[in-house]
Amino acid sequence: MIRNKLWYGTILIFCLLFSILYNVYITFVLLLVLVILPVLLWILFMYIRHHVDIVMEASEFVHMKGMPYDITIHFVNHTIFPIPMIKLVLEFRNCFASDFKSETLVTSLDAKGAISLTMSASSEYCGMCEYRIKKIRLYDYLSLFMFRKKSNQNIKIAILPNVNVIDDPLIVANSSVLIDSELFSSTKSGDDPSELYGIRPYELGDKMNRIHWKLSIKQDELMIKQFGLPINCAVAIMADFYTESQLITLAQ
Repeated sequence: MIRNKLWYGTILIFCLLFSILYNVYITFVLLLVLVILPVLLWILFMYIRHHVDIVMEASEFVHMKGMPYDITIHFVNHTIFPIPMIKLVLEFRNCFASDFKSETLVTSLDAKGAISLTMSASSEYCGMCEYRIKKIRLYDYLSLFMFRKKSNQNIKIAILPNVNVIDDPLIVANSSVLIDSELFSSTKSGDDPSELYGIRPYELGDKMNRIHWKLSIKQDELMIKQFGLPINCAVAIMADFYTESQLITLAQ
C-alpha cells in the first residue's frame, strides 16, 4: 500500500509540473481529477465500511478429538459498490495453550454481493478451542487507503475425548460401601431384603426374622433366607493433560 501511495504521489507531482510547463486545459483537468480522486475514494469507503456485515459461525459446538469440523465466515456487501479486497485475520487456540495462532483470509465482494469462506479445522487434544476475528481491513480501488472494521466475534468449540472400551477388568466391585444400587454381589450375601441371594439351612446365631417358614415346612428343617449385598458402580477415569504448542490444524 505504501508503494501505491508513492507511485500515485509521483504521478501527481509529474502532472503538476506538466500543467505548470504546459498551460493546457486538459492538463489542469487531469491534475484536478488526481487531487479529488483520493478524497472521493476515502469518503466512499468510509460509507462502505459501515455497510458490510461479517459473521462467523461453526457447524457444531461439540466435537470429538481428531474429528474435522467447519468454521465459516460470511461476508455481505449491502452497497452498490464492489469491494476489491478484504483482509481478515482469524485467531485460534486451544485454551490449554496461552498463545493464539493466526490465519489471514483475503477475498473480494461484488456490489450487493455475498460470499462465504469455509475452513476445516481439527484438534488432536481435548479442551475448549476458541476462534476470534482479530482484524478486518478494507482496501479501496487504488489500494491507497486501508479501512479498519471492528469485530468482537468469537466462538468456542468443546473438544471431547474419544471413548475407548477396555476389555480387561480394571475395576473390582467394591462391596464395602452401603449404597442403593441395582447391582448386587454374586459372591457374598448382605442385608438388602429387596434382593434374594440364596437359601441355606439354619445355623446357630441366625436371626429368626430371616427364617423362610414356607420352605422350612416343606423341607422339614429350618431354612434361612440370604439377602443381597448391593455394590457401588465404580468408574475408572484416565485423563491426558499433555499439550504442545500447535494444538489446532486449520485449512481452507
